[in-house]
Amino acid sequence: MSVNGTTTLTCTDASDPNALVSCNDSIINTLDTIVFSGSDDVNIYSISSDWFSAADKDIVYDFSTTSYNIINVYGDTVELFNTGFFNTAFTQENEYFTENGQYRDNDNNIGQRHDGLYTNNIMFNFVDAEDLTLHSVGVKGSVLAPYAELSFYNGHVDGNVIANSLVTPLVELVNDQGETYNAPTGQINNYQFGAINVSEPASIALLFGAGCFMLVRRRQVSKV
Repeated sequence: MSVNGTTTLTCTDASDPNALVSCNDSIINTLDTIVFSGSDDVNIYSISSDWFSAADKDIVYDFSTTSYNIINVYGDTVELFNTGFFNTAFTQENEYFTENGQYRDNDNNIGQRHDGLYTNNIMFNFVDAEDLTLHSVGVKGSVLAPYAELSFYNGHVDGNVIANSLVTPLVELVNDQGETYNAPTGQINNYQFGAINVSEPASIALLFGAGCFMLVRRRQVSKV
């Protein structure tokens, strides 16, 4: 399946969130926002690892909560951290979102857990990645990285995770009391991708599209 969703990147001055600036400005400290917009039953997006790996950014989902969404991330090395996830479908506070549409994280300390209802229609497909690092982030969606070594710590994934290998690096963190400790292994909240109510044609299209992605990747690898 070809790309039919829209991916946009906007950057604002970190000291003035209302001031738009160039995303290529190396002098100004920026806040980046990536928006994935789609209107079909199955939406396919494309994004480079440079954009996706930026620090201190927001990712905004602007699509139906009953659609399938596959986000293809291109690049050999990818890192996702310090990223907030938002959904434009929600502007009032509930058990899944804050009042500004930001996804809530599970918090066992206060008995707050969701069932993955609004993350199980999203998949990040790391097409070329050989090295993928996830840390200091709660990923809202499934992770498909069959060729990558996944370094995963101090974070969680609200979805399925498929990778070539999984490691927890030895990373020291500092708590609020100034004490150092080893970063914990990442947590996978195994919410099944595709566990939503969609029409049968959309489901068939999704399976066909996923097969095409894997076939293209295999052909590319065989030529190297």
